[in-house]
Amino acid sequence: METVGNSSALVERVRNSFLSESRQLQFTSPLFASLAASCASDPDMLMLGKNVKPGQPVGRFVLLAAHFLIMSEPDATVGEYFKSVTALPKPYSDAFSEFRAFCIDRRAQLEWLLATRTVNTTLPDRASYILPALYAVSSMVQQPLNIIEIGCSAGLNLIFDAYKYDYGDGAMCGDPESPLALCCTVIGGAPGAGLEIPRIEKRVGIDLVRVDLSDASERRWIEAMLLPEWERDRERLKLALSLAAKRQLEVLEEDAINALPAILETMTGPVCIINSHVLYQWPQHLIEELDRLLRCRGRSRPIHRLDIEAVEHESQEAMRARLIRLAKAGFSLTEKSMASDIVHYRYENGACEKTQLGITDGFGRWIDWQI
Repeated sequence: METVGNSSALVERVRNSFLSESRQLQFTSPLFASLAASCASDPDMLMLGKNVKPGQPVGRFVLLAAHFLIMSEPDATVGEYFKSVTALPKPYSDAFSEFRAFCIDRRAQLEWLLATRTVNTTLPDRASYILPALYAVSSMVQQPLNIIEIGCSAGLNLIFDAYKYDYGDGAMCGDPESPLALCCTVIGGAPGAGLEIPRIEKRVGIDLVRVDLSDASERRWIEAMLLPEWERDRERLKLALSLAAKRQLEVLEEDAINALPAILETMTGPVCIINSHVLYQWPQHLIEELDRLLRCRGRSRPIHRLDIEAVEHESQEAMRARLIRLAKAGFSLTEKSMASDIVHYRYENGACEKTQLGITDGFGRWIDWQI
C-alpha cells in the first residue's frame, strides 16, 4: 500500500500517472483526459492516490473509482457531465470543478475503494481472441481442457462458450442461441478456420477481489470500469454479465501464486492457464515466480499457459505494417486499440516452450493470427 504523505517523490509519481492517462485517453475518453490533466495539478486530487495498491494504474484508478460513485448517485450534479449517466452530457471541459468537489466530499469512500479494490476492466469481446487460442491448445492435447484464469474479473472469459462469434468469413461459431454476438475483424491469418468450441472439463477463476454478480453494486463496479463514453461497450457488458450471473462459476479470492498448486492438484486432465491483461500489474519477481512454479509443476505433466498482454517490444517496421493493414480494414488510428501478443507457453519436463500465436486488439476488435 502506497503512502503519499509528504513524500515529493510519490506525489510526483501520482502526478505523472495522471498526465500519462491524460495523454492516453485523449481520443478514447475526452472527459477523463481533461479530468486527469486537471487532477495532475491539484494537491487534493493527487493525495487521493495515497492508498492505491501497488501495481494498480494510480491515475486511472482514481478516475474509475470516482466513476463508480457517480454511477451510484446518478442525481449528483457531476453526473451531468458523464455519458454513462445522462444521454446529453454537458461539455467535458467544464467538469473538473464539480468532479473535484464530488471527490473531496466523498474522500473517505474513495480512499476505501482505492485501498481495497483493484481495476477490473473487462469486456466480453476479449473472448474473440481467447476462443481461437484455447482451440489451438485443445487441438494439441485432443482431450477436454481444464482452464484456470488468473485475474478473471467477472468471469467473462471463463464463459467464452456462452457467446456466438463472427470472424468475417461468413461462418458463425459458438452458441447459435446466444443473445451476444462477438464480431472480430481478421487482418491476418485465419483464426476462424475450422474453429469449434473446445470441450471443457473444469473451469476456475482466481482474483484478488471476487465479484458477486448477484449484487447490483458489484455489477455496477464492473460497468464503471469502462470509460464514460463507451455506451455500446457498456450495454454489451451488461448483457454478458447477465449471462455470467446464470453460471455457477468457481472463483477463488486469493493470490494466484498461492492458489495455483492446490487447484492443479484437483485437475487430472490437461490444464490451460489463462492470463489476459493482468500481468502488467505484477512486479517482475512475481512473474518470474509464476514461471518457476509452472516449470516445477510441468515436471510431472504438461501444463499450458495462454499469455495475452499488451505488446511491449515491437519494431517500427512491424508496427507500421500492422497500421497499414488496420487502415485497409477500415480502422481509424484514433479509435481505441491496444495491440497485444497472444503467446502459448508449454511447460514440460522442467522446460518451457514458447510459441507466438498472433497479435490482437486488447478490446477484441481485430486479430492477426500467425499459426
